[in-house]
Amino acid sequence: VNRMNRVFCLGVLVLCQTAFLTTGCRKNTFQPPKDGLYDLRARPHVTGDVVEFQSTLKITSGEMIFTEGDQLTNVPADFSVRSRSEVEIVSAGGGQVTGFREKILEGTTDVRITVGGNVVSNSKRNKLAGQTVLHTLKGGRWERTLESGSTDPVLLRELAELETPEVTGDVYPRERVKVGHAWKLSGDTLRDFVDTTAKSVTGTVWHEFESVGEHGGELCASIVVTVDVEIRTVDDEGADAIRRLKWSGMTMRSLAKGVDVSGSLRGYIELLGSNVDEGVKGDFKVRGPFVLDGTARLLKEGS
Repeated sequence: VNRMNRVFCLGVLVLCQTAFLTTGCRKNTFQPPKDGLYDLRARPHVTGDVVEFQSTLKITSGEMIFTEGDQLTNVPADFSVRSRSEVEIVSAGGGQVTGFREKILEGTTDVRITVGGNVVSNSKRNKLAGQTVLHTLKGGRWERTLESGSTDPVLLRELAELETPEVTGDVYPRERVKVGHAWKLSGDTLRDFVDTTAKSVTGTVWHEFESVGEHGGELCASIVVTVDVEIRTVDDEGADAIRRLKWSGMTMRSLAKGVDVSGSLRGYIELLGSNVDEGVKGDFKVRGPFVLDGTARLLKEGS
C-alpha cells in the first residue's frame, strides 16, 4: 500500500503541474480585435516575470488494487492533493525562456484508505516544499538543480522526479484564431503538455476556443480541454509505470496577460505498475474519478 501511495502521489502531482502551467506576460490592457481574430499564444516572457500557481486535486471513491500471484487486495481510497509554487523568469531572449527559478511553496497529499473495515489516514508532504529549483535550458533539454546546493539523497531523488513546467505557450496556435477554432496536440508538444519526463505519450489532447467573456474583472478566452492519454514512465526504483488519464474541463485564459488564470477539470485517472518485495513480484493499480481546480496569478511583470 505504501508503494502504491507513493506512485499515485507522483502521478497526481504531475497532473496538477501540467494542468495550469502554460503562461505568458503582457500589460493588463486588451482591446478586442475588430476582425475577430485572437492571439491565444503566451506573450514572450522577459526576465523578472513572476507567476504564482495553486491547484487542488480530489479523488473520491477511488481504489488501490494489488495482485500478488493468486492473491488480490482491493483497498477503497480517497485522496486530496494541494500544490502551490512560484515561478520567476531569470533568463529569456528571442521569445524563448532559457532559465527560471521555481520556488515550491506547498505540496501535500492526504490519503484515507479503508482496510478491514478500519479507516487509516495519512498525510505526505513533498520533500521539496520550501526548496527553490533552478531550471536551465541546455542543448534543447532542461536541467534541474537545487539552488541551495544540497546533496541530500532524499531531495535529489525528489528532484529527479520533478517535471519542468511548460512555459513556452506552444499548446496554443501560432496564428490568430476565431471563436470556435479547435486544435489537437501531437508530437513533442503533446509530450511536453502531459509529462516532459515520460518515455512515451500516446493519445489525444483537444482544445476548443469556445467563447470570450469577462472573468475576475478581465476579458478571458474560455477554452475547452479534452484529454485521453496513456503515459509510460519509469518510477524512482527503475520499474515501468503506466498512467492513463481521461479528463475534460474549462480553462479561462486572460487575453491581456496571456495567463491561464483559472481552470476546472473533471475526469478519471488510472496508474499501473509492478513491485518486487522480498523476491516476489506483484502488480498494482490505482484508479478513480477526480476533480482538479487551479488558479494562476501574475505577481510581477519583468522588463
